[in-house]
Amino acid sequence: MTLLDLFLKAKIPGLKLVVAYVDHKLRPESAKESEFIHQFCQEHDLELRTKIWKNQFHPQSGIEEAARNFRYEFFAEVMKDVSADYLVTAHHANDLAETVIMKIIRGGWLESAIGIPAERLFAGGKLIRPLLGMTKADIRDYATQIGLKWFEDQSNYTDENLRNRIRHEIIPKLQEENSAAVEHIASFSHQLTELLAVSDEFVEQQLAGMSVHSDEEHILDIDNHDRLSYPLLKLILKRWLSDGIPAVGISNDSVDQIIALINNQERPQGEVVLADNVIVKKRYSKLILQSLPENPKFHSQKSSGFMVTLDRWYQINESQRFGVFKELPNQVTGKVSEIRLRKSDLPLYCRNTESGDRFELENGGHQKVSRLLINQKLPVESRAMVQVVTTSTNRILAILGLRVVKTNRDGGSNIYYLIEN
Repeated sequence: MTLLDLFLKAKIPGLKLVVAYVDHKLRPESAKESEFIHQFCQEHDLELRTKIWKNQFHPQSGIEEAARNFRYEFFAEVMKDVSADYLVTAHHANDLAETVIMKIIRGGWLESAIGIPAERLFAGGKLIRPLLGMTKADIRDYATQIGLKWFEDQSNYTDENLRNRIRHEIIPKLQEENSAAVEHIASFSHQLTELLAVSDEFVEQQLAGMSVHSDEEHILDIDNHDRLSYPLLKLILKRWLSDGIPAVGISNDSVDQIIALINNQERPQGEVVLADNVIVKKRYSKLILQSLPENPKFHSQKSSGFMVTLDRWYQINESQRFGVFKELPNQVTGKVSEIRLRKSDLPLYCRNTESGDRFELENGGHQKVSRLLINQKLPVESRAMVQVVTTSTNRILAILGLRVVKTNRDGGSNIYYLIEN
């Protein structure tokens, strides 16, 4: 009520106040509170929006969080309905101190120790808390002096939850050491907010230089990560992950695992699983953040192979096709490679790579196809899709898109043209 009274007395030109009130039906006295709110708003010609959280929707556990979610969902609805720019709540310095201590006890990232931010974006507008600089005692003194009625939530006097135990046991002990403990914790929160704002701005600048633009993937360039300090790299990764998939909780351990993978020179490729359907992939000098289907239907993408008919095109993926021709077609585009084949080499086949595949080098030696793919720094998932063209005896003539193998050049062979575009 103090917050509403202050706004009424401020008489800000052009300001329209809408009161949003939720009856959670958690306490017997809530009926009297609702009646008082209705009467107060009627007397002061204030628009009132109310909602009741019916008992049948109360969960068996996690009642506080569920009540908060219900409350703020309603506030968001009201803001949208009345085209409000601001949601203003009456959180005070004691609420802030309790939250800071609670967050520190529970652990988490440094920004959680801010407790309750003074303002944040909410429902297309802003949520602001102008009373965070006032203690509960300050507010009570103000209400008493002007004869303003208020209601006490009787559940605040039990020790059934952590916040109440902090309120009744820890805060008083701190105030015994320093009577201004609550104000000092509020000041700490304010200073931490300012410090993190500076840090966020610097991290954002660093991230902008490392992000790789892609409409389909969230990619980070880590080629020069060794120039960054460990703490800075950690903050950049956390921000990159948060920007990519905001709904996923990011733990300190997960970021440490990603950094360990980045620094592991023996593993140019690898993965760190953040959640059941979220994965970070290291692909040489890049990190890729992917959100996978919740219930993926896995199926082999490998082709069992097909016979290559001469003088026709084959589309092997969305952007790549090839053909083997007896004569060069008119207006050829793409890569043209001359190959020599004996009659016994035909028919030709196209298939995916297989374990143990080797191709002939110009010096007469051989190299594994897998080694070529590694040397080309091809991502693991892309390697399975690489296709080769072989003779009838399974001798590799080409690794499509990567290498055309030197072929027979004796008198018993004829010239053919392998074209890729």
